[in-house]
Amino acid sequence: MPDPSLKLYPSRTNEHPARTLLHIHGRVLIGASRSTSSGPIKRYTSQGFTVFSIDYRLAPETKLPEIIEDFQDALEWVRTEGTKIGNTDPNRLAVTGGLASGRLTLMTGTFETPPKALVSFYDNGDLVEKW
Repeated sequence: MPDPSLKLYPSRTNEHPARTLLHIHGRVLIGASRSTSSGPIKRYTSQGFTVFSIDYRLAPETKLPEIIEDFQDALEWVRTEGTKIGNTDPNRLAVTGGLASGRLTLMTGTFETPPKALVSFYDNGDLVEKW
């Protein structure tokens, strides 16, 4: 059974298994939802990615450590359960997001088992500063 916080968008190509992408929606961590990301997701699926889009707990009610935990849980779920419901390859997992979610995208690279690729759009992060 799919995790209710994740939505699957299957690849629109015949690649098997498809490259897998976890897409993080933006809106400064305080608003929006995965439903606000349909434009980029259509581009990703047309290029052979199977996309999982996450709804995560939002600030200010939820503090950053708990939001990060949501992403750790989501990546683990995509790696273990995503292959059961989608045409996915957990060894070809990338994460993408823009603005504040771009910063969260980069943060997933610090996890014990990081994604294979990180694509951060419009992030104002500084990669030489301590996080």
